[in-house]
Amino acid sequence: MAVITVAVFSYNRGAYLEFCLASLARNMPMAKVVVYDDLSDDPETIEVLSRISVPLVQPTAVEKAQHGGLYRNMARALADVDTPFLMFLQDDMQIVRPVDAAGIDTLHAIFAHDPDCGFISPLFMKAGYARKMWAQYAPDAPSRTYVCAPHIERKDMRFAFSDVCIAHVGRLRAAGFQILQGEGHNEAQAKGSFSQMPLMADPFAFYCPEVQTFRNRKRPLS
Repeated sequence: MAVITVAVFSYNRGAYLEFCLASLARNMPMAKVVVYDDLSDDPETIEVLSRISVPLVQPTAVEKAQHGGLYRNMARALADVDTPFLMFLQDDMQIVRPVDAAGIDTLHAIFAHDPDCGFISPLFMKAGYARKMWAQYAPDAPSRTYVCAPHIERKDMRFAFSDVCIAHVGRLRAAGFQILQGEGHNEAQAKGSFSQMPLMADPFAFYCPEVQTFRNRKRPLS
């Protein structure tokens, strides 16, 4: 039985989605993978979706206004999940090394190390975030993570949640955690319920560079 579900959020990036799913099949074959597609209308993406071998969840046309967008789909994934761990992943990302049974044991150990931990970051750090993140974190050798630095008070924590993370499903449900519209709202909610999200010393997920982005199915000016 799977221990972790990977929810892949997709919209109009068919080639990247295909690479993402291939990386999961290659490096996390024990994971349950579900694609949450936001009613892609790009022909290439539709063709890729037509032949994927994992479950596909899409809103109906009527549901589109209510369930569209990243955060609504994340909420749906959290409501659907039936495994102890849930990884939120986006279609422009890949798993870059094998995550085998020992890797799953590592996740268990990190969560066990801190009973207040609700989320773990499996991401390689982007250079642009390094300075502000290192000010908040300190290495923790026993858990092979970077954890909240001792001088940071809970009210000053800045990284309790991320759109890409691994969630402890039981702890989220016990805390009544709901995915809200916007990373800032989810950050504030997580800050009230959980400790600062640890960063894995041995990360395994990475963003592809220079990828077109969408916000609510539209290309932002940025």
